[in-house]
Amino acid sequence: MTISAQANWNANCIISESGNPTMKMIDKEQTCLFHCIQSFNKHTKQFIALEFQDRHKALCYEYNNARSLEEVDLRYVAIYSWWYSSRIVGKGAI
Repeated sequence: MTISAQANWNANCIISESGNPTMKMIDKEQTCLFHCIQSFNKHTKQFIALEFQDRHKALCYEYNNARSLEEVDLRYVAIYSWWYSSRIVGKGAI
């Protein structure tokens, strides 16, 4: 598993940056889309009640696809407010 993850990381570095997997990627996502979605789905199932999962996913996808820093800030506040006001997760989980 570790070897597979390292190979995935190296390929991501090569595709996303300079071609050298030892160089740090600046201002780039640090994982591939597959693993990002897997982690997102795992944590959604673990922490978000079933009846709220679809709305949670929609809000998070909007956040991820934001085009400006202002839009990122607005999406973040929307998600945080929705989580907290609906008591979807406790303050410690936020």
